[in-house]
Amino acid sequence: MHALGVIDLGRSGFAALAYHAVQGIAVGIAVGIAVGIAVGIALLRAYYHLYAWLFVWPRVNGRAYPWHPVAWDDLCSLPFARLDRLLVAYAEHDRTAALAEIERLISDYPSQRPSALRARTRLVVRAAAGAPSLASLDALAALLPEGERGFLAETARVKQWIGEISAVQRQLDSADRPLFRAPLASLLELLVARCREVLASSAPPAPARYDLSTAFAFFADIDRRLAAEQGRLLIALDEYEMLDQKIGEGVLPSALLDTLRESIQSHRRITWLFAGSHEIAELPNAAWTSYLVSARTLEVALFTSEETTMLLSDPLRHSRYYQQPGRQRPRFAADFWGADGIDRIHREAGGWPHLVQLLAETAVDLANDRGQRTVDAALLEESFAQAVVRGTTVL
Repeated sequence: MHALGVIDLGRSGFAALAYHAVQGIAVGIAVGIAVGIAVGIALLRAYYHLYAWLFVWPRVNGRAYPWHPVAWDDLCSLPFARLDRLLVAYAEHDRTAALAEIERLISDYPSQRPSALRARTRLVVRAAAGAPSLASLDALAALLPEGERGFLAETARVKQWIGEISAVQRQLDSADRPLFRAPLASLLELLVARCREVLASSAPPAPARYDLSTAFAFFADIDRRLAAEQGRLLIALDEYEMLDQKIGEGVLPSALLDTLRESIQSHRRITWLFAGSHEIAELPNAAWTSYLVSARTLEVALFTSEETTMLLSDPLRHSRYYQQPGRQRPRFAADFWGADGIDRIHREAGGWPHLVQLLAETAVDLANDRGQRTVDAALLEESFAQAVVRGTTVL
């Protein structure tokens, strides 16, 4: 048998071996880290960032964009600083090419997509700032990108606001068309005349022309005068459903409602009262609930028997015009309505103010058509039948 040889390294030998082993490991780790960093830099294209600043500093050079790494290398995994500004500057140099490049980055380059989205937003906002009319803003706003994070999450709300502004401007533009000008001017002239009549010496001068802008300025002048005098003005529009009907027929512009809404919100000394038999949500031709968002809805209680009697016998009792000396207010004699006629109208209408007036108006029209000086039972029955047809809408 052969004896195994034993090598005695001693303490110094073991120390030397350990030293070289540790040194080898350290060198291996260092080499591994260096290689890893080099590979990472190569894969991420991080080395591009060393000179990419030359495109945006000290100033943005849009003409040079075609030489930017993003323009010819699709593997840049790290987003480039100020790339959105570079793209906007590129659009100032070559808009068609820049827009195509922005779309490419948004669609096919995830790492650079946020910068491309910001660039598109900047270009849309610039175009909107130079738009010739507010009416076209919503079409431009439709190009704004949307998303779930950052400023993109606010885009939907911004589009809604811009849409409302554009809609108002289009309505104002349409209000200047000859189709709307005459009937709108007639309505505003009547309204201004009644206000000046009521305010007397406190009334401002009538406007030189009658359109929505001058009417709003007129009410603003009234509001200032009332504030100085600690006064108030109530403007009541009866059967306001007619405004909705005329808007639906194209006789009046819906921009009229914008002016009324602004007056309600701005002129604190003026109170607008819209009276009718329909709630604003029932009117089909305009978004009344949006226009009158600051208005309060009050339901008028049913007439009592005494109130119906006063309406049908002495309807102008509270008119200030007939309270002046020398003016005799018109009345209906008690026997005009025949025996129990007022009570029958009250019962048939159930005390509903609109129906009381509808039945009474129909009876008076029939009496005038037939030359009768009073309403008898037969005529009253016929008026009930006709009122059902005339009041189809409210019924």
